[in-house]
Amino acid sequence: MGASRSHRALAAVVSLAVGCMAAPALAGAAPPVAMGTGEAEAALEVAEDALAPTPGSTPTVDPTLALADLADALPALSGPARRRARALLARPTDRGADRFGDGYAPGVEVRSAPSPEGNVCIVWATSGPDAPDGAGGAGVPGYVEQIAAIAEHSRAVQVGELGWRPPIADGRAECGQPGQADVYLVELGSRGIFGYMATDPGQGGKRRKAGYLVVDNDYRPAQYPGFATPLAAARVTLAHEHNHLLQIAYSARQDAWLFEATATWAEEHTYPGLDDWLRYVPAFARNPGVPLTAPWGAGGLKPYGAATWNHWLERRYGPEVIRRAWAASAQTSPRDFAVRAYGRSISAAGGPTFAAEFVRFAAASAEWRAGPLPNARRYADVRRQGRFGRGETRTFRLHHTGYRLLHVYTRRGRALHLSARAPRGLRFGLALVARRGGSVRGRVVRRVRFVRRGGRASVRLRHPGRFDRVTAVVVNADARATGRRLGDWAYSKDSQRLRVNLGG
Repeated sequence: MGASRSHRALAAVVSLAVGCMAAPALAGAAPPVAMGTGEAEAALEVAEDALAPTPGSTPTVDPTLALADLADALPALSGPARRRARALLARPTDRGADRFGDGYAPGVEVRSAPSPEGNVCIVWATSGPDAPDGAGGAGVPGYVEQIAAIAEHSRAVQVGELGWRPPIADGRAECGQPGQADVYLVELGSRGIFGYMATDPGQGGKRRKAGYLVVDNDYRPAQYPGFATPLAAARVTLAHEHNHLLQIAYSARQDAWLFEATATWAEEHTYPGLDDWLRYVPAFARNPGVPLTAPWGAGGLKPYGAATWNHWLERRYGPEVIRRAWAASAQTSPRDFAVRAYGRSISAAGGPTFAAEFVRFAAASAEWRAGPLPNARRYADVRRQGRFGRGETRTFRLHHTGYRLLHVYTRRGRALHLSARAPRGLRFGLALVARRGGSVRGRVVRRVRFVRRGGRASVRLRHPGRFDRVTAVVVNADARATGRRLGDWAYSKDSQRLRVNLGG
């Protein structure tokens, strides 16, 4: 490949301005070039920041993704940098090795117990700050049993019901037998970390990898506000991180936004009554112009809100469409390109291309509170950027998988015509979306058009005066890439100029 594989976690700190840089051409399905020393050292710095944020602040980079990148970067590091990296990747039972407090202190007794079903092994310290309540007594503490039950439930739903591959055996035997998913209890709340999945070092450039989970030892409300009970925070975390463990059984190299959008989507399946994932929908709704694929979007929160995209696909094609996108990672050209993985999965389910499907999704989001998505009535309204009247023409630029909504002034009588002119070859779409009645139970009419090769296109809405709200939607659905560059793919259709007119 003409450029080395991007850092998923590093992408969270790359600005949009980089998205317009030129990049080498893609080289089909060729394996990624190994990281250079500079890239590897950058991955190390990101991982250190993720696991040791400034006191009182919230980590800006997901530890799971930061550690996944660091595991890939390890072969390119040497000397002190390599020792720092191995310390970050060490398990809590690797005594004294972990530099940021996740390792159990020397001299502290460590115990382990398998879940009754035998698929999970829980490991905990019997004393010190990492110890859960009741850890010093005889038998298995109640909190340990509860975490084991939550982990087993996550597996039962995600592997048993949704059909995902089980985790790859890690070769460790913390509970006396290999092949179990290891979950370590560690005090994380003081650093603002809920939990993380880490890949074991020494797996080289493998695409499919083994890993383990680290979660908090008590989820005290003072450290994790906003949850009804400590176990609610534990359930959300384990549902999310367990899905990451399943993801790397397909590909540890996929795009950051696919990692987080999928794990957040899995939360709703695993514990549908908790709805913690809804806290990320406003970040998505406030930023429709930010690319769906942007790992840094909305301060790093948009990828979590992109769970709405997965829920949209599920309602149209069934939950297997998400798992099949992960399974397609090895089949796309280039490999591990999320947009093409989705495209293959949508097509296999009888749907259109990724671009055409994204146009439909963008149009639906204009009135998604009245739509079929889970908990839709609680969604934030997607941001409108300006108003649009008859006879007006607007010109603006959109990045790939970004879109703009405009509030349309309506009058009784004549039909509305929304027309657009786009650069030659651009995959784009436009729509008029009208709602009659309330935002939750109203009747919605959509007039949607997808265009594969740029040029001119239009849509028409009859009798607009009968509706309470009409929205114009313009979408740059073109997510083609020319190569890779720092932090992400080099998408070739950013900052595209579209000219839009409202007639009628």
